[in-house]
Formats: sequence, structure tokens, C-alpha cells
Amino acid sequence: MKPASPIAELSSLLESYAEPHVLFDPEYRIVFANAAYRERLGQGASPVGRRCYEVSHRYAKPCDQEGESCPLARARSSGQRVGDLHLHHTPHGAAYVAIDLTPVRDAGGRIVLYVERMEV
Repeated sequence: MKPASPIAELSSLLESYAEPHVLFDPEYRIVFANAAYRERLGQGASPVGRRCYEVSHRYAKPCDQEGESCPLARARSSGQRVGDLHLHHTPHGAAYVAIDLTPVRDAGGRIVLYVERMEV
């Protein structure tokens, strides 16, 4: 029996959460968005495969390169969990979203994914 991928396992867990959660790879690409995210913050098309800054901010490059704070860039450079209050574009207009972003490490200690929890 082939073991499940870390993305499949985390996705299964995150799908059960009531709060919006997104799973990113280190290149800012969304690899999973739970039902709470899709219902409250989704903008029609699936965000999977797109970069977070394109979806949430409508930018062509990461937020920190657009003059804003970028929780994912901070987590990438520090390797630590970060929190932030971030302005997102939602189906209901612009809204501040409290973000808690946590790096996920593989067995060798390398960061392979990031989990973002949002409070709207």
C-alpha cells in the first residue's frame, strides 16, 4: 500500500476545520483550500494552482515586493510561525483578515508546505 502524500493528509485534516485554511508550497502556490475558505473567501474559480498574492491581493508578485507586509515571505525567511492582519480581496469587497501562517517540515526538517489559518 502506497503511503498518502503530506498534501493529501493535511488536506483531509484542514477540510474538517470551520475556519478558512489554505495550504501553500514554498513558491506561494496554493495547493489546497478548505470548504470554509471556498465559501467565505473564494472568488468563483478554484484557487488551487494559483499564487496567494494573485488570489488575495490581485498582484503579479509577492506582497512584500508590492510594498506590503507578506506573512509567507516572513515565514520563509524566519522558518517560524507568523501572524498578521492583512487586507484581502473577497467576494464581498476588501476586508482585513487575521492570518496565522505555520511552516510544515518534512522528516529531514526542510520546510515543504505552509498552513494558513484565517479569521474573517
